[in-house]
Amino acid sequence: MSSRLNRMMSRIIAAVAVMALGLVGCSAGGGGETAATASAATATASEGPIAGFGSVIMNGVRWNTDSAAFEINGRAGSQSDLGVGMVVRVEGERFADGSARADRVIFESRLRGPVRQIDILGPDARALEVFGIRAIVSRADTVFDGTDFDGLAVDTVVDLSGFANGEGELEVTHLRLRSGPIVNVTEVRLFGVVSGLAGGSFMLGTSEINFDGTTLIDDFGPGGLREGLEVRVEGILLANDAVGAIEIETPRRGRDDRFAQNEIQGIVSEFVSVAEFRVDGQLVDASGARFEPNDPALLRDGVRVEVEGPIDSSGVLTAEKVKFRSNRVRIHAEVASDGDVDVAADRIWLLDIPIDLDASTEVRDQRDDVSSFDLDDVRAGDFLEIRGIARSDGRVIATRFERDDHDDLLVRGPVDMIDEASRVFTILGVEIPTASFTFFEADDGTPMSESEFYSRVRSGLMVQAKDREDGDETDFDVANEVEIEDPELEDRDRGSDDGDSGSDDD
Repeated sequence: MSSRLNRMMSRIIAAVAVMALGLVGCSAGGGGETAATASAATATASEGPIAGFGSVIMNGVRWNTDSAAFEINGRAGSQSDLGVGMVVRVEGERFADGSARADRVIFESRLRGPVRQIDILGPDARALEVFGIRAIVSRADTVFDGTDFDGLAVDTVVDLSGFANGEGELEVTHLRLRSGPIVNVTEVRLFGVVSGLAGGSFMLGTSEINFDGTTLIDDFGPGGLREGLEVRVEGILLANDAVGAIEIETPRRGRDDRFAQNEIQGIVSEFVSVAEFRVDGQLVDASGARFEPNDPALLRDGVRVEVEGPIDSSGVLTAEKVKFRSNRVRIHAEVASDGDVDVAADRIWLLDIPIDLDASTEVRDQRDDVSSFDLDDVRAGDFLEIRGIARSDGRVIATRFERDDHDDLLVRGPVDMIDEASRVFTILGVEIPTASFTFFEADDGTPMSESEFYSRVRSGLMVQAKDREDGDETDFDVANEVEIEDPELEDRDRGSDDGDSGSDDD
C-alpha cells in the first residue's frame, strides 16, 4: 500500500476514533471528583524527572520530603544526592488540598558506563554510545552535571537518567560525569533485552554480561532468567566492556496494585490504539481517559506523556488522565528547494529542521484546496505550517502538515542555546538573532526588554519567534517578535484545551 493511501486510510480511522474519544474526554473532564479529591489521602506512586527542589517537585506536584527515606542506586542516601532532571520514583500520599507527602524517594541510574563513540545528530543533539546503547543528549532536554554539552568526550564515564524510547535508545534528561573507566573497579549499570543466554553469560547491547552464584537475580517467574527478557544490570566493568553482574533485576520494580493512584511519565511505545500502548514499559489503557490538551490524535510512538490511574491485578494501568509532556512545536516557513522534500522517507526539511510525517499526520491544503494533497505535491517556494512534537534527537514528528499562503516566518519550540553577547539564541537549531526593534513579551503577556528576556531565557524554555514576511521565508533574518511561552503550561489543568489543539491561535 502506498504511503499516501496508508495515510488517507489512517486519517479516516483516526477521525472516527478522535470523535469518540472527544466525547469520552468531555464527559470525564466535566468537573467530577478525582481520586485525590474524593478522600483525605490517596496512596500514590509517581515517576518522572525532578523539575525543582524545596522538597521535590515532579510531575507538577511538590512532594514534602521532610520524613522521606531516600534510596539512591540501591543504597541509603539523601536529597542532596539528587539533581534536576533525574528520573525518580516517589511513593507517598496525595491530599485533597493538593499537597503531597513522600514516604520514599527512589533513584536508579538507567545507564552508567564509558562513552565509546559520539555521533553528531545536529547542532544541539548528540548520540553517545555506551555498551552499544545509543543515549540521546541535547542542549534543550538534558541537564549536565560535571560537564556541559560541548565538553562531552569519548572514554569518559557518564551516569545517565532518562527515558527508554522503545527503539532501544535512552533519551537522557540528566547526565553526570564520573571519573575515567578502570577495569575491575568502575561500577556500571545498563539495560536491555537478554540475548545469547548460555551458561553464566548473555548479551545486552554489545556487552557480555557474566553472572554466577554470587549474583543477586530477581524472581523472573517460572521461566527465570531467559531469552527475550527485559532486564537492568548492575555490575563491574571488565575488559572489552564486558560486565561482571552484581545484580540482575526487573526494570520496573514496585509497579503493582498497592497504590490507588500511579503517575508515570515516559515515552510511548508499542502503540496499537488508545486502549493499548506502553509508557516506559508499562501497559496502559487510556480509552476512558481525559487528555490534556484534549487531542488524542497526538498519542503515538515516540511521544512523551504522563499517564495517571490505578494499576489492576493483571498489571494494566487504566488511565484516568493523559498529559502530553513532549515539546509541542510550530514551524511556519517556505520550502527552500525541491531537494528538501524526500517523499520516499516521508520527510521534509524546513529551516534545516528534519520533519517526519507518519500515518497519523493530518495533511491539508489550505492554499489550493487540493483534496488529495500530500508530501509529493510539495514544491520549492511552497509555504508550509507545521505542528508537531520535538524529539531529543532534533527531529520533529508532524501532527499537522498544511500548505498555506505566504505569511510570517515563525518558529516555536524549546530553546537550545543562548548567546546574550551576540544577541542570538537558537530554537530547534535555528539561529534567532534579536535587535533593538525586537518586541519581547513575557509568558503573562506583558512587554519586556531585551535584557529582561536574556536574563530569563534558558535551555528548554518554550519560546515563539516571528520574522515578518519579507519575500524570503526560507531563512530567519532578525526576530520582529519574541514571546516566552507559559513554562507551567503542561502542569496546569486548563480544561479541555490549552489553545493549541484546534483553531489557529496566532
